[in-house]
Amino acid sequence: MFERLKRRIRGVLSFDEMARRSEEQIERALGSDEKDIALQQLDANLEWFEAWREEHHKMLCRIAQCSSRGEQAIAIRRETLRSIENSISTKPLLFDDFDESEGRLLAKALHPDRSYEEVLTADMQLFVYSQASSLCLRMLSFELGDARKNDWFTMYCDVYEQLVEHLYRDIIAQTKGDIYALPPPCNSRQENG
Repeated sequence: MFERLKRRIRGVLSFDEMARRSEEQIERALGSDEKDIALQQLDANLEWFEAWREEHHKMLCRIAQCSSRGEQAIAIRRETLRSIENSISTKPLLFDDFDESEGRLLAKALHPDRSYEEVLTADMQLFVYSQASSLCLRMLSFELGDARKNDWFTMYCDVYEQLVEHLYRDIIAQTKGDIYALPPPCNSRQENG
């Protein structure tokens, strides 16, 4: 039993290993035909890439300090959740979820002391960091044998994205002096029969 525990602890991913695999993952993604928007942005802006790498390496240092593979898997999930939340919470301002007038209202409500352009720039930077780190962290979770990754990752993304959208639509409605009504829940029993 003690030998098995020693093997498990020795099997943790080192910082150097995680950093190397992260770099490989980014290079592979940048070299593919179907580039992720965040990776395109990283490729296009070396300054942002260097800033992302510094933040990402701090994250990997925290994970590398864990003494077992199980603790590392938990730490990677925690960091992945943070990346998902950062990415999803900035996405509505950057893409087509809201039109520009709604985006401006939302930016003013969330960041009253900053211009719309400043908010967009900061959000794009955070989105880029979060998307790139999330991609690397998900790959590392496979290395640690986190086989259930797909189940929790997809479900968490879906639920969190819906919550953020409803929250933002409520903020926009309040800013306009309206009331935002949640869509009625889907009842599959009624729909089927």
